[in-house]
Amino acid sequence: SLDAVNYTKSTWAELQAVLAAAKAVDLKDQAAIDAAVEALDEAIYNLGDISATADTTKKAIAAAKALAEADYTVATWARLLKAIETAEASLASGDADVMDAATVALNEAVAELISIAELNAIIAEAEALVAGDYTNASWSALAVALRAAKAALVATSQVTVDNAAANLAAAKAALVNTADLQAAIADVEALNSADYTADSWAKVASALASAKLALVAADAEGVKAAADALAAAKAALVAYVAVDTSALQSAIVDAETLVAGDYTADTWAAFTAALSAAKAALYGEQADVDAAVAALAAAKAALAAKPDVTALEAAIAEIKALVKADYTSATWEALETALAAAKAALKADAQADVDAAVAALAAAKAALAEMPDTTVLAGAIAEIKALYATDYTAETWAALEAALAAAKAALKAEAQADVDAAVAALAAAKAALEEKPAPVEPDDEDETEKPTEKPTEKPTEPAAQDGCGGVIGAAAVVITAVLGLGVTVLKKKD
Repeated sequence: SLDAVNYTKSTWAELQAVLAAAKAVDLKDQAAIDAAVEALDEAIYNLGDISATADTTKKAIAAAKALAEADYTVATWARLLKAIETAEASLASGDADVMDAATVALNEAVAELISIAELNAIIAEAEALVAGDYTNASWSALAVALRAAKAALVATSQVTVDNAAANLAAAKAALVNTADLQAAIADVEALNSADYTADSWAKVASALASAKLALVAADAEGVKAAADALAAAKAALVAYVAVDTSALQSAIVDAETLVAGDYTADTWAAFTAALSAAKAALYGEQADVDAAVAALAAAKAALAAKPDVTALEAAIAEIKALVKADYTSATWEALETALAAAKAALKADAQADVDAAVAALAAAKAALAEMPDTTVLAGAIAEIKALYATDYTAETWAALEAALAAAKAALKAEAQADVDAAVAALAAAKAALEEKPAPVEPDDEDETEKPTEKPTEKPTEPAAQDGCGGVIGAAAVVITAVLGLGVTVLKKKD
């Protein structure tokens, strides 16, 4: 039997019309029956078979429905669903042209699908990774590519999707895995530095610091190099063997009881250097500790005590109690030179130098010459200043002034003999003064007024003489004048 769905509507309708006419034929009319049979054969022959077209459409629909919605963008999948619906409707139309058109549209919708299957797969792989397993720099690049890939899931171009997938795959491939390095770091951090020698642990600590830096931004080669270096440093660790530092500690305690001020600067400097080295050796190997004990003992034995400066200090104090004005300049200068040397000797490192300074200072003190006593001379000068030049003759007064000048200069003389000579010369000059004769009294009628008071002229202040030579020279002049006056006086007495 024939099925209407297998034929076009027009030919099926024509067959139905011929069939209806055949059913109406008079069965007694053979010619009519033959004509009806012939018409039915022709109508059946002319039926338009649509099974092949329908099969093509059905296959297209089946292929489209076999696709996975998750593998394509939302927009292109929506267009595909609409094309499937149209194709399925075309089958019900029974119109081969409609089915052909629906099949073409469906195939186009399939061709226009934008596949995101690969992109979804790489996104899933990237999201399965753990940031902590990779360097910060490489993970940041992956994160950027991942965001771009997710945005491309709704792209309108297959090229855009494919580029996003390629970029994400490249970023994933460029990731610098630090899992092994992190494991190596964790292994080292689990160790106890006290279990190893300081030198070997210092190398591990340095490699560990470099490894941590490599976690941040190193490339794959840098990470591998850091891991290898850390592994090598770890393998080279030397186990710490307990070191006996009791002797060294005892020596250090003993050394710290000494006082720098008790020893010479050079030997104390060497001692303190050995002490510092000993303290550092407390953290070294046994050989270092033993060597430090020996070095500290040697430095202590080499300490040279500072000399005793008690006597020198006492001698200096005695000198400071003296008064410069009480002694002659020459002997005082010699004393000051010895005093300066004595003060410098307070810092001397040898007792012999200190003792020599004490002796030199004592000698300089013993050699001091006291300044002469000028009390008598000062009194004599004061007496002369009470006299008046107008009371004496010019010649004797001039001799007195010369002796007075010499006496004043002698106040600074450093020899008692010079002072005494000045006293004698001044006394002689004073004794040799000759008073002026009384004036002749005028007649009464010529008498004029006399002065009621003495003139106030006193000895002039002659220029001071420098040195003892000047004093002695002036004294000689005075003595000569005194001798001359003595002769005159004797003549008057006779």
